[in-house]
Amino acid sequence: MKDVLEGKTILIGKEPEKGRLLIGVKGMTKAITMGQIGSVPNSVSRCKPAEGIAHCQIEIDQAGNMTLTNMKAQNVTYVNDVEIMSKRIDATSTIMLGKDKFDINVMEILNAVQQILRGNSGGTGGTGNAGPYSIKHLKDTWDDYNGSIKKIRIRQRNIGLLASIPFSLTMIGGALIAFVPEIQSFAKIFTGVAAIVMLYGFYKRSTDKSIEEIEQLKDKFQDRYVCPNPKCHHYLGEWPYKILRQNKNCQYCKCQWTEE
Repeated sequence: MKDVLEGKTILIGKEPEKGRLLIGVKGMTKAITMGQIGSVPNSVSRCKPAEGIAHCQIEIDQAGNMTLTNMKAQNVTYVNDVEIMSKRIDATSTIMLGKDKFDINVMEILNAVQQILRGNSGGTGGTGNAGPYSIKHLKDTWDDYNGSIKKIRIRQRNIGLLASIPFSLTMIGGALIAFVPEIQSFAKIFTGVAAIVMLYGFYKRSTDKSIEEIEQLKDKFQDRYVCPNPKCHHYLGEWPYKILRQNKNCQYCKCQWTEE
């Protein structure tokens, strides 16, 4: 993907007329809109690719490195929840625009720009493709992915709770020694158990593969959660399945969807 995008400057902002996210490429008149009408808050500046106006831009150098920059000093942009004026980003960076922190997905932006470079303006004038295509299978893909992520989050939470147990046991043991000295030997049991739990917690944290598992799940999800039109097959981002049902068409190729 980056080979095609090298040397390009991507313009990002709010569509002036209908309030959707607008993606353009500097020096090109074609653009792509994303999301629902009125979905982008007023705190995001307008994007007019033909005039070089945007809330922010992503510059991609010849090595494929990406730098996100505010177009105006008064614009507000966050990268990984930290406000920036200009910062190096990658495909996994979390970007939010405006004081309302409107979230955008880097991979969706890059995919949209590919459509522009191929001459398909998608949301700003595409004529659509044959269909309808069934999206019924995407429900299982969505449910499997989110179910797996939830299990990992619960495991991470339990490991975190495990780490708090040694401190609690040590406090109990210390209180027993201070207020009931005659059972000092019994209180030492709490200290011993705390040491064992602490070691076990350290082992669980050191062997936890949650980060790697999440990355693998994301890769698999991005390969499967795509437009069913064989001529499109764009990754649909992390839009919930119920939103896909409501949209009833692909934001990239404009083909019609059905649940049959």
